[in-house]
Amino acid sequence: MQQLHTLKDIEQAIATHPLVSLYIKAPICGVCTVVAAQLDSALAVEGNVYAVKADIAEIPKMAGRFHVLTAPAWLLFYQGKEVERMARFIPQAQMKQTLAKWTKVAESGHQ
Repeated sequence: MQQLHTLKDIEQAIATHPLVSLYIKAPICGVCTVVAAQLDSALAVEGNVYAVKADIAEIPKMAGRFHVLTAPAWLLFYQGKEVERMARFIPQAQMKQTLAKWTKVAESGHQ
């Protein structure tokens, strides 16, 4: 996952790439660290996802822009629209299934 440092960079990534994974973490968050590692592992299997991450403390405007009330939060965008969202306790199996589903959708070019 590529670390982004501005809201503008995040919005540009979502607008530019067909399938974008946005992982929002908080500083000093053990759950955030564990989920990030699980997400990295799942993303390694699904190669057609542009994956970015950002720290909510570094970009506090993200909370309002993406309506994120807790960390960690994982948002998936397809063709610029949010299609999936998971927050706080993110089940690894569900995350993998979601990535596989939307990767197939993106590859086929349908919704």
